[in-house]
Parts: sequence; structure tokens; C-alpha cells
Amino acid sequence: MEVFSVSRYSATPQEVLTIAGVGFSDDPAELSVDFSGVLGQIVASSPYYIQVKVPSGAQFGRIGVLNKAKNQWAYSRGKFMLSFSGGDLDMGRFSATTTFAAGANLSDLAAADLDLDGNIDLVGSNTGGNTMTVFRNTSTISIGFDRTNVAVGFPSSNINVGDLDGDGKPEVVVSKLGSNGELAILSNTGEVGRDRFGSYAQG
Repeated sequence: MEVFSVSRYSATPQEVLTIAGVGFSDDPAELSVDFSGVLGQIVASSPYYIQVKVPSGAQFGRIGVLNKAKNQWAYSRGKFMLSFSGGDLDMGRFSATTTFAAGANLSDLAAADLDLDGNIDLVGSNTGGNTMTVFRNTSTISIGFDRTNVAVGFPSSNINVGDLDGDGKPEVVVSKLGSNGELAILSNTGEVGRDRFGSYAQG
């Protein structure tokens, strides 16, 4: 499977992009299009092209295409950047700062749609305990997060997310504080609107 081209590498939310390549599918249900942690809605597909709506939470990075029937990923050559229509930047249009309790010793952060509900969730490593922290995005009009600690087996420093097993859901990888070569990988076994992580595997 391979991605040859993308019609645009900068677009507004809900704009439709065309991805050309080979090894796709006539059945959109067999495909996922990932905008660096958030899935786009597929409008139409064939073995050679995909039409997909840009999600509002798309992040800067390469666009990933997953063929779930083949368990294969392919990525765009260029990096996509979300844009917005409107006038000049007006700092007066930003609301006041909103703060959330993050717990002690929060270190690194990573962002992805962990529960596939279209909202960007956050995960954080903890240098002072044997857990990572998951901030599930519950925002509607106001920004809100539900915080949960998940066991990883050691104090952690760096954290990252990505679909490691080809099921279209991002896993979480954390590194052990002190850099002695240990990682913990937490498999994402959740469903839409609910994130869930299986037992961590260390290596």
C-alpha cells in the first residue's frame, strides 16, 4: 500500500481532501485516515483514492491511511497543517485562562483522540509515581477533562501515542525515568466515547 499524493496539505475543518494511492479499498469501513491522532470522516473510497473530511482536531504531521483488512499503514510524503478562515488574529478574542488539576510530578504530554469520539485527549507521564495520567476530553461548549491515573509499573519521563497494532486506535508508550532502556506499552482496548487500556507490557 502506498500514498502517492494529497490534493492539499493545508485545509479548513470539514473540507474534503482527495488522497491518491494504491492498496486502498472500495469499502470505507475497511479504512481509517489519521490526521496525527484524529480520524477524518471518509466520504468515498476505491482501491486508488480516498475522499475524506478534515477533522477539526487535526494536528500538524503526515496523514496516515490504514487498511484494516490488510493491517497495513501508508503515509503522505508531505505534512498536513490545519488552517482556519477568518480575519486577522485578535488576542482580545481569547477567553480567560482555564486551569485543571493535573496531579503532582506531571512531566511530558502527548495528544491524540484515544476514544475515537472526535475530541483530542491528553496523556501525561509522571516522574513521581508508577502511573501515567489520562485526560479524557469531555468538552462541549466549555473545555473539560476527566482525569484518570493508569498503572505503568514505574516512574515515567517521556510519553508518546500511535497505533502500534493496526486497529485504528492509538496505543500509549512511556519510557522509564532514569533512561535504563525500559518502556511500557499500553494497548488501547476502548471504544467510541470510552478509552480503556490493557495491562502494560514492559520491555
